[in-house]
Amino acid sequence: MRIIITIILFFLVNSNNVFAQDEEDGCPEVDKKAKKTFELAKESFKKGNSQLGYKLLIDATKIDESYARAYLMLADINNSRSENPNDVAQSQQYKNRSLEYYKKAADFCPSLDNYRASFEIGKRYYLSKNYNLSQPFIEKFITNSKLSRLMPEAEIIYNQIKTYSNLINNPVPFNPMKVNGINSTDDEFLPLISPDGEIAFFTHRYNKKVDLGNIQRTDEFTMAELISKASELIEQFGKIKAMSAPFNENKNNGQGAISVTIDNNHLYVTMCENNLFCDIWVSDYVDGEWTSLKNMGGAINGRRSWESQPSISSDGKILFFASIRPGNAGFDLDDETTQTSDIWFSKMGDDGNWKPAVNLGNIINTTGNEKSPFIHSDSQTLYFSSDSHDGIGGYDIYYSKMNPDGTWSEPKNIGYPINTEGDEIGFIVSTFGNKAYFSSNKLQDSEGWDIYSFDLYEDARPKEVAIFKGDIKDEQGEAIEDAKVEVKDVKTNRITEGMVDKMTGKYAVALPIIKPEDEFIMTVKKKDYAFTSEYIKAKEIKKIEPVKVDFEVKTVEVGTTVKLNNIYFETSQAVFQKSSLVVLDNFLEYLNENPNIKLSIHGHTDNVGDDNSNQTLSEQRAKAVAEYLILMGLDKSRIVSTHGYGETKPVATNDAEEGRALNRRTEFVIEEK
Repeated sequence: MRIIITIILFFLVNSNNVFAQDEEDGCPEVDKKAKKTFELAKESFKKGNSQLGYKLLIDATKIDESYARAYLMLADINNSRSENPNDVAQSQQYKNRSLEYYKKAADFCPSLDNYRASFEIGKRYYLSKNYNLSQPFIEKFITNSKLSRLMPEAEIIYNQIKTYSNLINNPVPFNPMKVNGINSTDDEFLPLISPDGEIAFFTHRYNKKVDLGNIQRTDEFTMAELISKASELIEQFGKIKAMSAPFNENKNNGQGAISVTIDNNHLYVTMCENNLFCDIWVSDYVDGEWTSLKNMGGAINGRRSWESQPSISSDGKILFFASIRPGNAGFDLDDETTQTSDIWFSKMGDDGNWKPAVNLGNIINTTGNEKSPFIHSDSQTLYFSSDSHDGIGGYDIYYSKMNPDGTWSEPKNIGYPINTEGDEIGFIVSTFGNKAYFSSNKLQDSEGWDIYSFDLYEDARPKEVAIFKGDIKDEQGEAIEDAKVEVKDVKTNRITEGMVDKMTGKYAVALPIIKPEDEFIMTVKKKDYAFTSEYIKAKEIKKIEPVKVDFEVKTVEVGTTVKLNNIYFETSQAVFQKSSLVVLDNFLEYLNENPNIKLSIHGHTDNVGDDNSNQTLSEQRAKAVAEYLILMGLDKSRIVSTHGYGETKPVATNDAEEGRALNRRTEFVIEEK
């Protein structure tokens, strides 16, 4: 009935000027008998006899095979009839028929109705992904038409076709290889490589024998540990094993995508109820086992919404995830077609609780679907899937980088053939930025779903990141609880906070590196403990694997002697190298935060040179440290004394350079606290 009413309205609007309009459009003169037949068709539609009206339109085209107006009408009728969702096969027949009639209308009179037939043909080819066929028709419409109501849609189609053509004609490097050790004839998918690159997490789907020999399709959270070194050419993981409780328990059916913090101690996972309502849960690794899964609560999970695909930042302070909920772009509770997925994020407050989630905004999110976010360990590069940004087809992978003001850059399509006309979802990038991982069942060597890696091309890589890991212990080798690790960028003063296990003292921190000349100072902080730091030069870091740096932190007690690491002088002089001033500035911050501490400064040398020269040099260097601290604002009464000991108190042998380097040192001694 809706189709009939639409056609009747068309004739009512156009009944008085249709032939005059044909002439204005520059169409060929129509046979008089064909015109008469068209008039009869019009009358039939007005009277509600659509079957007769349709037959008369066919007759009109038989009388005059160049009758573009009749073809356009037939095309519109079939196009309307194709919108019946209950009969897919018949709907497709109507679509095919309408396309043929639009083509005839465009052939005999392309300018008819402001080139509308060209638009309809271009749109039809576009929707069926025949972009090369679509482009000339859409271009013709945009160039010649004045039909403003269709122009916005035409321009969107045109831009997407241009994007598609550009991507296809400019392929990016792509050399996917199966990840060694974790693939089998079963299905392996939803990969996650831990930030340190040492553990692979993924879902293993296999046929499991149950009662009475029946077979049950089973999804199992699985892990495998890296057994090759990052410096080796081939990445090799060891034997796969199912994750222990609380994972893979019957009550937890419906578990999905996961994310893990840089220290491998906090794992975020999706759990679904009847595959409909999904929430994000968390488990912590404590004393060698995973704790019970805990729902992340109302700040992140809605009561009747869908939350999934979590991705945690390297410092564990920002959680990104996909969600279907009010607040999404174009979301309408009364219109199911608008209820699509957006990417959201939540920040952890200073009290350790998560703040209410916030939509990531319309730079990233569209009225379509955005899913599968992956925030890289640089905390500034986001990869995600979308079916609505300009792309090749289905879900494509995109990446966006954080601007200095905290906003996100316009997403970039990661390119063909990484993206295909199918769906690409679940894309991750190694912490070191050189490798990407994904799962596929479409590649030639796929045995079902397998996990692949490839060398990610330069432009799509995140910022270079170095990972530092180690232990924080006291003089007795015992773990220090509740310590903090901070890394300060010397140039920008930007502070990156590491993750520290409160009980074991193990820490991990990801350090984004922009330039080889970047320098940083890493400091361990805990109340009533002495200043302890390490100076880091980007050009000296091996960024293809984690760098291990352990700290021994001493308690603040009268008489405690603490080495000031990385205090360097020019050869045989009491003149600081530039990097030493950074360490001293941070030491001064520590002293300002602990105003009751008074100290002495001690200088030491190796045994190169004569005894008297070394004694004098050590005294001068100790004084230089004290004078710099006072110059920068420290009350001089807080430095009780300075001493030089020359080569008389070595802490290592002077027979080798390594030992001599340890002996050339500056120390401070706690005199009052």
